[in-house]
Amino acid sequence: MHSESQWYYVLARNPLAWIEFASTVLSIVAFLQGYYKASLIILICLLLIIAGACLYYYEKAYERKYALRRIRKCPEKLHDLIHDLRDVLTSDNILTLPKDSSEWISLVRRALRGLESCFKEITNDDCYASIMLQDKENSNEIVTSIRSLMESEERRKYNTPLHIGSGLAGIAFKTGDAQWSSCFKTDERFLGVRERFADFYQSGVSAPFKVNKIIHGVVNLDCNSRFPFDKECSLLVRSVADLIALIYQMQASK
Repeated sequence: MHSESQWYYVLARNPLAWIEFASTVLSIVAFLQGYYKASLIILICLLLIIAGACLYYYEKAYERKYALRRIRKCPEKLHDLIHDLRDVLTSDNILTLPKDSSEWISLVRRALRGLESCFKEITNDDCYASIMLQDKENSNEIVTSIRSLMESEERRKYNTPLHIGSGLAGIAFKTGDAQWSSCFKTDERFLGVRERFADFYQSGVSAPFKVNKIIHGVVNLDCNSRFPFDKECSLLVRSVADLIALIYQMQASK
């Protein structure tokens, strides 16, 4: 992934501000140096803006094409993960597993690690998968129940509870629909929701899952870098979320 400190990324994020700035400078130049020099500067500025826009959208198209190539490699990895966990869930040992056994959590972590591994290959950067469930003490909030083992303590303290309907995970829990974002910092659904969370994570997917036909929790995948997540990516996360729902379903039936 390319650095977003590149000049054309900065320009593309707020082109109107740059045009306004250029107009102010040109007015000063026209007043001091004459309109001929100002016209030359206008031409150069227009060329820079056009070149910047072309470079910006070319890189976005390239990143998406490259990402799609990597996505095509991942169904096999996810298939292996689902196949392995299916064998565990259908084994004789699982039938005698107590409801309060830590093995249930181990199975969920195994699924989350597989999801992290898959999307590290897709995004070419570290991603962190976690589970959020409804808070038993405050039914209006969801809290992180199972965290990524890779997540540092510094990151964890900003992974705070969410009001249902707030943030990607809160909206996913409320609506039952997967949510995704390619940039947390500029996404209106995320602004002001979690202090400094977007300093550590740039993009991600939240996929809800049901137990006994009721939304039970959300699988979150948060990534270090910006990535053009879309519906296809969310379907990969949702397939793992459905598998995790089966684990919770079997545990609840004990």
